[in-house]
Amino acid sequence: MKTFQVTFNESPRFRGKGYKKLLEMGFPVCEVGFFDAKLLTGSAAKIFGGNETSRRILQTLVRNKQNSNSENFSLAEICCYLGHLAAWNEFLKSGEKRCLIVEDDAMPLINCEELERKIETLPDFDAIQLVQRKGNWFDIGHPHFVKGEPCGYGLIAYILSQRGAKALIDQQNLKAADLKLMQLSMKGEVYSEKEDSFEHDWGIKSTIQGIVYPECVKNETI
Repeated sequence: MKTFQVTFNESPRFRGKGYKKLLEMGFPVCEVGFFDAKLLTGSAAKIFGGNETSRRILQTLVRNKQNSNSENFSLAEICCYLGHLAAWNEFLKSGEKRCLIVEDDAMPLINCEELERKIETLPDFDAIQLVQRKGNWFDIGHPHFVKGEPCGYGLIAYILSQRGAKALIDQQNLKAADLKLMQLSMKGEVYSEKEDSFEHDWGIKSTIQGIVYPECVKNETI
């Protein structure tokens, strides 16, 4: 199963414990990420090269009133979203049946073969969340999975089908990856595990979580 790790060159977790553990447990890792974290000290547009296409992407990454009272996404949220978006697109191009997407603080608790065997028992799905979060889950009588609406944060580790990836990309407005998964769960086949296959390593703060933005960036309207 193709495995995409959303990461960044300057992250203190880049090719760290999570990456090594994935390889050790037999996951074929492909790294995806959209920016050089050093550029976070400059203008938001610089992160994506400052061209017109990048500017349009930035302009569409604005929350609407249904999702938040905040006017704009932070640079951290934008960069994280684009990393997940890169994984969705790469997966669609691959034509494979399903893929695993993890952030660089995700630690596998079982090996790739064990996870594959669990997934085979759930033939039809859009997405499966592999790190349990509070949400409106309900039991469907399956030995490994529950179904429902996940909470609006925490795409630490999840599996997508081709249908699920396309649905995430095709939703009407660009939103943060976590919010997109929530939307998908309201009309699609989204599941979570009864026993997690991954855990979140809180031991190392990520670059984008710990970044201190200059005033010109914090106040920038995108």
